[in-house]
Order: sequence, then structure tokens, then C-alpha cells
Amino acid sequence: MRSWPADPAPVSRLLALAELAELVGAAVSLQTLAERVVELAARQAGDASVLWLPSLSSGELECAAVHHPEPAGRTLLAEVQAEIGDLDSGAAFTVVSTGEALLADVPEGLLPVMDVHPGYQAWLRRYGVSAIAILPLRARGRVVGALAMSRDRGREGYQDDDVLFLQALADVAGAGVGLDRLQIDSTIAMEELRREGELVNHVSDAVVVLDAEQRVVSWNSAAERIYGYQRGEVLDGDLFALLATDFWAMDGEATCREEVIANTLRTGGWAGELRERGADGRIVQSLASFSGLPDNTAGPGGIVVVNRDVTEQRHKEHLATHDALTSLPNRRLMSERLDRALAEAVRTRLSMALIFLDLNGFKAVNDRLGHDAGDEVLRVTARRLVDLVRGSDVVSRLGGDEFVVIATDVGPDGAHTLGRRILVGVSTPILVAGEWLVVPPSIGIALAGGTENPDELLRAADAAMYRAKQQGIGIAHGWINPADEMAQPAG
Repeated sequence: MRSWPADPAPVSRLLALAELAELVGAAVSLQTLAERVVELAARQAGDASVLWLPSLSSGELECAAVHHPEPAGRTLLAEVQAEIGDLDSGAAFTVVSTGEALLADVPEGLLPVMDVHPGYQAWLRRYGVSAIAILPLRARGRVVGALAMSRDRGREGYQDDDVLFLQALADVAGAGVGLDRLQIDSTIAMEELRREGELVNHVSDAVVVLDAEQRVVSWNSAAERIYGYQRGEVLDGDLFALLATDFWAMDGEATCREEVIANTLRTGGWAGELRERGADGRIVQSLASFSGLPDNTAGPGGIVVVNRDVTEQRHKEHLATHDALTSLPNRRLMSERLDRALAEAVRTRLSMALIFLDLNGFKAVNDRLGHDAGDEVLRVTARRLVDLVRGSDVVSRLGGDEFVVIATDVGPDGAHTLGRRILVGVSTPILVAGEWLVVPPSIGIALAGGTENPDELLRAADAAMYRAKQQGIGIAHGWINPADEMAQPAG
């Protein structure tokens, strides 16, 4: 009874794709390519693997190659293959016709849709089918075949990573099939071969292979496109120094190059996010996967780095959670941070404070000097607030001239001291449009000593702020816990 890995190593699948790309680049025979495709697919992501390709004479699908990890399985599949002529219907035909992948789990006892051929009954009796996946092979924008996979009885269905790998395998195989078809017409073969060679090297992710010194030994076309450096400019260079790379783990914590490399070599892999600088100075953010390579690939300690550019995605996420004018967290993100801070305060039994402020006379600035001047006041105030609070505190803009500070692990005296520092710092004159302006804040402070409700805490701080504004006292308090009323500091 064979044993299967629960999750094939990403580097193994990457090397499988690289091997297949090399075969395509070497222009091996179509039969050799087909046999290697089904073997790699079966070993990496499935049990039974069948490659369907259109017949040059009839245009109908033919079974080009089959594979199963067990010899008995290969024998049974070969018998089925021998009995199948041209295919003009069924699941594989549908995938080739529509270009849409077919993924399905097969309940016990339910025969899959391709159960139309004699001999397949013997297969079902021995191995059964728990799931099927049929992926289109594409070349130059058209479908040129299908890769059909099935999982034996008792195995779980195909996961997203399986499907991504199989489709990548099918795409590389499709390039090879396209090359083979192009060779038939010698008048266009050379030009199309060049284009197909580019397609093989064209994947959306940057794939970089490093040696033990983290020097670049391989740099694909996607890396050239994402970072703006040509292959000749980076080979044998220090990748992370060149790109000024900053590293973050998946939990959002900053880490360093040494830790990432050490973890990759110790455990075989690392995943996280990178912030890098392209050739034109543009910041590139990417989801990164580091995998250690066997000694015979890039030397001892070699690493393959696969980076997916998520710069635009992160920019959109930032816009959704941050104020466009000041880049501070907006109301939505502030609510999330406040929920988290309150939960942590309850868990640790430490108090926290919410500081609510708006700017006195801000409307007059807008009315007299215009909205550009008002925007500059808001930007300067935001920068000052970030500088005035502690590193663990969160500053956000709710809208207009209203700001909120979430201060964790702070009691009445500490909250009042922080409020006074904000009052003095924000009241400092601001030079706008050639004029010095003083736009002091009114501040309300609520201490979360008796609530787990963020809305209640926000309302208390807001009410205290309005009381401070009406009374002209700068700071007012709205302690949630009545016991804290007795201990609140002098205003």
C-alpha cells in the first residue's frame, strides 16, 4: 500500500514545472512530453492522470498518455486507453470546447461522467473515484487539449493549491503542444517558436534562484517586469541589497533577512510579505515564498524565491481602511482596533483610554483661507498627533476635524498626562498660506474601566469633548467606571 504526502512541498512542484518547461524548450517529441506531463501530474497532485489531445486528422480528442503511481493502475489505464477511439463527447470534450476547468467531488457509489467506456468498470472496482479535476491546455489563446485527473477512493478532493499547480502544469504543457503543432507549418515555425519560448518563461510571479550567498543565479521574465531590472543586471548580485528588501512574517510582525534565511534553511521554507524598491524607485509589495533547494540545484543552501506582486491590492486595501488626506486609520479601521484594544484590556485587566478631539476654529480657517489651507491644517495635526503619542497608541481620523487616539495600558493620571501633551502640541502655531495659525483642540477622555462596549466608550469620550468645548477648559473627562470619577486628575 503506497503512502502519500499530506501536502507535497512547494519546491517539489516548482521543480516539476521547471523540468517540464525545460522539456518544452528542448522541443522533445509530443509523446515524450505527454508521458512526462501525466507522470508529474499523477505524482504531485493526483492518482490517475490522462492527457487528451486533438487528433490532427479528425480534430477529435485522443488519449495521448496515461499514468498512475501503481503498475497495476497503469496497466488498467492502458487497457482503457486502448479501447478509447476519438472522443466527441463527455467531460474532457466539454472542457476543451468551453475552456472551463471541471472540478467535482464524487460521492461514494456515484459513477463519474466519463464512465462510458468498457474496461473502466474494472478501474472503478479496484480504485474507485473520490474526485475529478479536468484542466484545459492552452496555447496562444486557444485550448489545445485537456489534463484529466482523478483521486482514488478514500482520498480528499482537490484543494486550491492542487488546482493552481495542475493548471500551471497544463499551461506549460499547452505551450509544448502549441510548439509541436507549429512545427507542421515550416513557414511560420521559427517566429512562433520564439514566441512560445517567451510564453514558457512568462509566468505572473517573479521566480528567483539564489545560491548559498544569496547571489542571483536565475531571474525570470516576470522578475524583470515587476522590478525593472534585466537579467544581466542582477545575475551574481545580492538580491536583497539591490531591492532594499524589508521582511514581514505572515502575522504582520517585522523580521530581518538573517531570520528569514535561517528559518528557510532550517525548516525548508518561509512565507511572508516583502517591501522592495524597483529599478525606478517604485515601492513593490509582494507575497513571498522562500524554499530551500537540494544541494545539487543551486549549491548547498540554495534558495528559490517566488514573489507575487500585490502592490495594487495593498494600495486598495489601504484606501479602504485609511483616510485619504492624512493616511491615518479611518473610522472603519479605528473600530477594529478599538474592539481589539478593549478585548485585550479585559483579558489583561489593564485599563485603557479613548481620547477624542476636534479643532476649535477650524471652520473659520476653511471659510477665510479656503479648503486647501484647511487640508494642510489637518495634515499637520495628524503628523503632530502621531509624534505626540506613544508607539503603542493608535491615532485615527473620524472625518472633518475629529480625531481619536486609542491609548492602551494607561490609567487616569497617564491618560490625563497624554491629553495635556496633545493639547499643548496641537495648539502650537501652524504656518499655512504664509500665515501663522493657532487651531487648538478640545479634548475628551474616557477611561475603559467599566465597559466592554466600544460604542459606549466612544460616546463618553465624544460627550466629554463637547463639554470641554462648551466650558472652554481644553480637556474634560468622561470616565465609564464611576469608581474612577473619584480618582480623576485635576483638569
